[in-house]
Amino acid sequence: MVGARVEGFFAQSAVLRFTFSLAHGMSRAGVWVCITSGVGDGFPDAVTWHGGRFRLLEIKRPGGSFTDKQLRFMRSCPGEIVRVDSLEEALRAHGIQTARKEA
Repeated sequence: MVGARVEGFFAQSAVLRFTFSLAHGMSRAGVWVCITSGVGDGFPDAVTWHGGRFRLLEIKRPGGSFTDKQLRFMRSCPGEIVRVDSLEEALRAHGIQTARKEA
């Protein structure tokens, strides 16, 4: 049981690190970010403001899926909720273009 709790803690901290790294990158690009991942009940991970508009962001690691609570919240919310899994996606959701690296 202790091992499972520790494993869960590390999984949670990895998710939070990913969320905070995206928030930091968006903030550096001029996006106001309020991390809301601790609200619960399926509420999105962040509320952002840029270009005169609020957005709700659901931050997923690549390949991540929505929980049942998140799906219920999305169906009940009259506003748009944007799913992002990278800084580039998060910036594009705010109309900020990023430079692509040439291969």
